[in-house]
Amino acid sequence: VCDLPIAAGFGIKSAQDVAHIASIADLVVVGSAIVAAGAQADAHPVDAVVAKTRELASAITQRPQ
Repeated sequence: VCDLPIAAGFGIKSAQDVAHIASIADLVVVGSAIVAAGAQADAHPVDAVVAKTRELASAITQRPQ
């Protein structure tokens, strides 16, 4: 239908969401879930964001963490 990449990114909060969207789109966009992970962290927001990012990315890659 289109040669342009398709990105989707509403309501993506879990690795399962990422896996599902990645199966039907070229790009998965995550925003609020990463912001929330940092905002909810008590002492180490950067560590929380990294952990959430790794969790979500694990649905589409098997790179060492």
